[in-house]
Amino acid sequence: MNLFYSYKISSFEGKMIHQYNAGFSEAQYFLDSKAFDERLRSKELYRLKQDLNIDNKEYDKLIDSILQDKSMTKNELEDCIIKYDRSFYRLGFRAIASDTNERTLIFSLLPKDCGCGNSVWSSQAKQYILDSKGNLTHKPMSHIRILFALGIFNSLVLDFIARGMIQINVNKTYLVRLPLPQPDDKAILESTLYKNIALNALKLQLFHDNNGAFKALQQEFNLNKADIPNTQKAYDILKAKLDISIARDIYKLTQDEFYYMLESFKVLQNKQPNYIALLKSLWE
Repeated sequence: MNLFYSYKISSFEGKMIHQYNAGFSEAQYFLDSKAFDERLRSKELYRLKQDLNIDNKEYDKLIDSILQDKSMTKNELEDCIIKYDRSFYRLGFRAIASDTNERTLIFSLLPKDCGCGNSVWSSQAKQYILDSKGNLTHKPMSHIRILFALGIFNSLVLDFIARGMIQINVNKTYLVRLPLPQPDDKAILESTLYKNIALNALKLQLFHDNNGAFKALQQEFNLNKADIPNTQKAYDILKAKLDISIARDIYKLTQDEFYYMLESFKVLQNKQPNYIALLKSLWE
């Protein structure tokens, strides 16, 4: 009982995103949504079993127990349970980035209803769980945690660390080796520092959101239009303050260490000397 009808969705490539920008360039390839979901169906069922830590035999037993109270087939039940990643906001990043580029780590939120090609990796969108009543359902990755990660991954200081190990390809192997704070949702919401990192990352993303793809996040976190930068200068100031806050308050860099780090970004200095000067001027 698959009720999803078919429509075209964008297939994202690495060149389509930049930091805090999911509309850096236009999509050139599109996917049939229904065919795309059907292609991923077996993968989703495999992930479901992994999340529940059960094998095929245990899975069949679980499905049979659920079907006892329902007038539907196994396939119809699975279609109701499966939630494809494109239904959620995700964190996306470029898979190809050189340590000699302007920036190595390029992260952005990904809009709903999009697929990802080989040059874009995306974060885990949800986890399949059994709830307290024994129902097979899913738990989405919280938006506050995604936004916090967005701010951290796009920071200059983490980029500086990443350049010590990444030469061409960015993947999970490298990302899991980075020294990252790991606060849970409660810790982020209770920490002024962590919460500001998440909200400021969202504000920077919304600056580029010309198509309103992330309007729901703006509403979820009660951000007014006045909270979002409305000029490039305001955007640069907010981004610079976020870079400084993460370097100083999370990674405990001193001013001299921060200035030394900036000197290592040769291409960034050549292409955006005004931003480098802004960073230095805003360090207090």
